[in-house]
Amino acid sequence: MNNKQTIKIDFYEEVEEDVVTPSLRAYIKRAFNEAVKIFIPDSIAQVSVSFVDEESIRQYNNDNRGINSVTDVLSFPLVDFTNGVINEDALTDGEFDDDGYLMLGDVVICLEVAKRQAEEYGHSNEREIVYLFTHSIMHLMGFDHMNDEDKALMRMAEEKIMNRIGLSRDE
Repeated sequence: MNNKQTIKIDFYEEVEEDVVTPSLRAYIKRAFNEAVKIFIPDSIAQVSVSFVDEESIRQYNNDNRGINSVTDVLSFPLVDFTNGVINEDALTDGEFDDDGYLMLGDVVICLEVAKRQAEEYGHSNEREIVYLFTHSIMHLMGFDHMNDEDKALMRMAEEKIMNRIGLSRDE
């Protein structure tokens, strides 16, 4: 029997913060595991998540999107998805790491913005950061919010995952 995990997450902390706790990492892992189970159940997948400050995310945003402003989260997909459905070719032509994990892409979260938003929305830093991670994973899986219909699909997928890991909007 294969004991390989279905997911792998590479964490990078580019800031000195005590926000990235073992509990937060566990929630992020659970959220990613749920997304993989829902959208690519027969696959093993890898993602990286970086926690950065405002200056770093501004630089990432400017370098990659030509937008010179701070944002809460950025997503850099490596696999072709449309609204959670993977392009069949990606399962054979996609990028895989040395252990055979399908590399979905990179998530970059600005902790300073996440903490402000948590306070603004009246919930914990942990919940906000996990939501931003989940939101970004949905982008990596081809969801977007450019129109009302796509936004509704994306929000439904995000809430399904957040509810499954015990971090519904009420938390």
